Amino acid sequence: MVWLKCRWEWVLAPALIAALSLPGFVHVNADQGLHWTDLGYWSIDARNSVLWGRAFWDSYNLALLAPLQYALAKVAFLIAGPSWAVARVLGGIKVAALLVATYCVARRAYGRAPAVLAVLLLGSSPFIIQMGRQALVEPLSAVLVLLAVLSYFRGPHPTRSGFVSGLLAGGSVCAKLSGVTAVVPFLLLLGYDVVKSEQRTRALASGAGALLAGGMGVAFALWHWPETSLMLSVEAARGTGQGYP
Repeated sequence: MVWLKCRWEWVLAPALIAALSLPGFVHVNADQGLHWTDLGYWSIDARNSVLWGRAFWDSYNLALLAPLQYALAKVAFLIAGPSWAVARVLGGIKVAALLVATYCVARRAYGRAPAVLAVLLLGSSPFIIQMGRQALVEPLSAVLVLLAVLSYFRGPHPTRSGFVSGLLAGGSVCAKLSGVTAVVPFLLLLGYDVVKSEQRTRALASGAGALLAGGMGVAFALWHWPETSLMLSVEAARGTGQGYP
């Protein structure tokens, strides 16, 4: 009976994840359309770097806000050439990784059946499907945070597992600077463990890893401060409805 349960999980979970990931890998050369422009926003700096050896050409450079996404796109473009198709396939891979990470965390926390349900609800969401098609960064940030949680609670060695979990959580800031909204609750969890639980060593190591990895994302933006400053002024103008400066 136990064998049958294991076989059920081995077959259903991968099949479900593969089926829900499929939209990210079909019609990857389809026309972009006029209503969504994020695919270009998150790919153009990597394309510029691959084709002309210079990433930043104007005032709108999202690579400064998402250095890890920029690095992954650049590697993909170096391997397969810059194109919408490659960017979309990379987005599909990120969504597939998100479904796998979601299943692993939910299975650990709640069991097999709730994990399958969680993957089904997440993967069938039109919002998630569109995220993959547009190669948005948020799935990558979410994957890193989920893996950080998994490493923190399942890692066998307190110091090493804690430090790796911190690197993963801080990596979400490198994926996109808005990942700090996920890292702050993670740090609050670590603070609770430092004060209230016996996992003080693990929590301190994880906090050190999170600050190190997150600091690298901030350092990248500061290293390119002239471009970052211009980018922030553009974003501020957009936020106040004044248009581009």
